Amino acid sequence: MKIGFIGLGLMGRGIAANLQKAGHVIVVHDLVRQAASQHLQNGATWAETPRSVAEASDVVFTSLPTPGDVETVAAGERGLAAGFRKGAAWFDLSTNSVDVVRRLHATLAAQGVEFLDAPVSGGPIPVEQLTISPVDDRQPGPPGIPIQVLGLHVIPQNPMHFNAIDIKRPVVDLLKH
Repeated sequence: MKIGFIGLGLMGRGIAANLQKAGHVIVVHDLVRQAASQHLQNGATWAETPRSVAEASDVVFTSLPTPGDVETVAAGERGLAAGFRKGAAWFDLSTNSVDVVRRLHATLAAQGVEFLDAPVSGGPIPVEQLTISPVDDRQPGPPGIPIQVLGLHVIPQNPMHFNAIDIKRPVVDLLKH
């Protein structure tokens, strides 16, 4: 399974490195190519655009600063939405707005793409302390590739909870393989 990762800043770089340590092949993109240097040295492939990440991946993770950044990465000819294949999955690890999440979910569902709002909480702390909170307990992703393949453990959560509304209970520990 090919995994894409966009947003290799304070939060994303450790999570992407964790996926590599677990043996996953990743395709990366960031506004600043230098942010990907460690990942590239460890075998990641660089993609010039978010669309290229989606075209090369079964599952894409994004870890971006604002809801506007998430929409920008998704939209347009060079955006993720233009590159996804039917059956792909997108985990947005960003702290997002409910409106953006609902809009992206509807748009991508029409394309046959799973969108899971899974915001990271904890701030720029050591990656072993980061947790993510999915919006529901579905098993998104391409057929036959359950979420456990990613090295993630999911505990069901009320589907109307979003990190933007203050999630207190961590539901996924990214470091437990």
